Amino acid sequence: MFQAAKSFIKEDLLLVVEEIGETLPTKATISKLKDIILKSKEYSEYPDFVASVLITAVADKKQKDDEKKRQEEERKLQHELELERLQFQTVTSDQSETQAIIEEVPVDEVNLSGNYLPHRPVLKESSTTPIRPVFDACARMQGHPSLNESLHSGPNLIELIPDILLRFREKKIGVTVDIRKAFLQISICKEEIS
Repeated sequence: MFQAAKSFIKEDLLLVVEEIGETLPTKATISKLKDIILKSKEYSEYPDFVASVLITAVADKKQKDDEKKRQEEERKLQHELELERLQFQTVTSDQSETQAIIEEVPVDEVNLSGNYLPHRPVLKESSTTPIRPVFDACARMQGHPSLNESLHSGPNLIELIPDILLRFREKKIGVTVDIRKAFLQISICKEEIS
């Protein structure tokens, strides 16, 4: 019986000893508990029953452990989601209040027709801002173009990057500028917003 599954822990064996009606020793080791089970009257008369009790005890304990682990993971995930939600709210409120990137729709204009960009949080742990909003400018309403389709895209400047880099390396002094937020400086007339 014990050769089939050698990984029985003390608690499993204690459950079996109690179930078959044997007295528990004060200092019970795994080997003592195995001896008690193997020498018991119950085991000599009904070995299959004792084996099933042991297997059931192990299965029940595994199920309880799995449930406990699942609940712990769920709690941890809920906590992480709450932190991410708070971080996202902080980022969006910063972008709406100080940087004027995001504008809240006034209550009296909520039911008016208009185009609003759907957004979602994106996590990137390695970044200086681990959570940031990403706007879906490809989203469209039925029968209307998306924002990306409506904007004039201009020439493809990606092809010019190798030439720019080569010219940059030719000179003795180079100047660089951080333009990461320049694309957010698009402004639209109030009349054209909706």
